[in-house]
Amino acid sequence: MPHEAAHAEPSTPAAGARPAPPLVGVSALFMPDELECLVRTAADAVYGDPDDLSSRQLDMAARARVLMDLETGDAEPPAVNGTAVLADALRALAAQGFIGVDLYPDHVEIVGPDDASLHIVHCRITSAPVLAALLGIPEHVIHDAR
Repeated sequence: MPHEAAHAEPSTPAAGARPAPPLVGVSALFMPDELECLVRTAADAVYGDPDDLSSRQLDMAARARVLMDLETGDAEPPAVNGTAVLADALRALAAQGFIGVDLYPDHVEIVGPDDASLHIVHCRITSAPVLAALLGIPEHVIHDAR
């Protein structure tokens, strides 16, 4: 059984809002929160100070560049980074509701089917939005159990 966060209702578009078009090309290889990060990165890089970009923004931009180069045939496939592959897989599993994240006052718990505990990290996180941003997952995946 998927984690309870998978049952969270998606936000309803505003009246008269157009449905999102299907993603194509390189954009189809990114999750919605990653696309948001890329849009903000582009704006910050052009209109702000590129030196103020976060490590996540730099990673997303580098990933997008490699994918764009691969698409045009201008690059070799990137070397496999096991940490990045695992992080992307866990983000995808969380976004699809196969695993969840429970936030407690003194730890964060990764949970699987039937709320089985998969991993516990002892730390203090101030809020679910902060944790979601830190992990790069949708906020609705996090169950705030504080």
